[in-house]
Amino acid sequence: MKRRAEHLETIAGTHLFLILWKTYRAMLAKADASKKQILLGDSDFRVLEALLHKGPLPVNVIGQKVELTTGSITTAIDRLEEKWLVVRKNHSEDRRVRVVELTSKGRRLIEKGYAQHQQHMEAAVSCLSHQERTTLVDLLKRLGKFNTEAAQVRFADDSETPVPKALHSKVVAALPQHVVPPKSRRKDSQVRSPRPKKRTIQRGA
Repeated sequence: MKRRAEHLETIAGTHLFLILWKTYRAMLAKADASKKQILLGDSDFRVLEALLHKGPLPVNVIGQKVELTTGSITTAIDRLEEKWLVVRKNHSEDRRVRVVELTSKGRRLIEKGYAQHQQHMEAAVSCLSHQERTTLVDLLKRLGKFNTEAAQVRFADDSETPVPKALHSKVVAALPQHVVPPKSRRKDSQVRSPRPKKRTIQRGA
């Protein structure tokens, strides 16, 4: 018990990353296997799922929600339209906008497929209690948010892009000194004050 406690206190960031990576790969394999049971690839499943839960959407909005590039989302919509799973229509209020919506065939497929997917993913995390799931979600959100903010600060330091002062101070304070960008290490005392302007004395003629 003592040895386990000592081990928990010395878990390195590299080891934690390795555990997260292996867990992600195992969960991803479960998710992919679930989607393949209804003969859908990952991107097609995500598009149909977004339409199921959000209703008709413009192509570019779907792309943002499922994290596909403009070219990839257009290809995915074309593929699903060929299978008569979705259809493009004019927006009811703005005819200049085209939206994508599920057909009756597409709705039946994704409703059945998503229900099965829920069951499979529930089984994948059945080893965790409700409280453990809540704790895990909170920790992963905190870890993801911290690294996203840290990336924003590093990008801003490299590109001279302005970043909110509160966010900059929060991230820099949490980072080890050896990974803080040099620009972020500068102390207020190191910033030189502007030199006073020299007074010009006009001499008489």
